[in-house]
Amino acid sequence: MTEKEKEQFSKQFLKNLEQQKKDSDYNRFKKYLNLPIENWPDFNITWDKDPNKFYLALDSSNPEHFNSEYPYGVSLATVELNELDNNLNSRSQRTNNEIWKTGDQSVASCINTCVKGKKLTPPIIEIHENKLELVVNGGNHRLAVCRAKIVNIITILIPNDQKKVVSTILKTLTWI
Repeated sequence: MTEKEKEQFSKQFLKNLEQQKKDSDYNRFKKYLNLPIENWPDFNITWDKDPNKFYLALDSSNPEHFNSEYPYGVSLATVELNELDNNLNSRSQRTNNEIWKTGDQSVASCINTCVKGKKLTPPIIEIHENKLELVVNGGNHRLAVCRAKIVNIITILIPNDQKKVVSTILKTLTWI
């Protein structure tokens, strides 16, 4: 086998391994699809506070896209989920009855991530165009899982250029 053939074989081998890993993760989270909340396994929600991973808050994003969306950066904060829900625009609201209506694979994947003990990227909360309400720009499924698990205090990301206004809307907001 030539060096070039060895290199191609090695690349293909690694690609196959990566696909097997993805397939394995898919099969793991599939078991949670449409599972009633009362039948979910026990797990805790832990937030990933690593700024190098914040770009993951925008599903299927990359660091360059994230930085172009948030040129002033984002900040971490905690807030009472109930207060956040009361200030979300209706398009960003979801009840436990709606948890499996949209993005069921994302919800199941989120559950699987938590069951495996891995961290979730905090959702990104922004000011709605009406300047009175908030919207979820990334992380609605993560918030849905938090609601279902009755998590009272959650960690969120807020664009730095919106911090002042968001602070006036959310009274239980605490900057990290």
